[in-house]
Amino acid sequence: MNFDYFPWTNPTRRKLNMALFLYFTKFVFCTIRVQKLTIVMNGCFNYEVMKL
Repeated sequence: MNFDYFPWTNPTRRKLNMALFLYFTKFVFCTIRVQKLTIVMNGCFNYEVMKL
């Protein structure tokens, strides 16, 4: 097990994890908002997600 992975042992990793967490949270909120808008937008967004 690589202990560098844990945020409390690596300050740089902690900042990176925080940035990724915030980005992912924004991404999820955008997905929910898009799904509420229209079925067409929902389909387009799901297609983008599947490509990732």
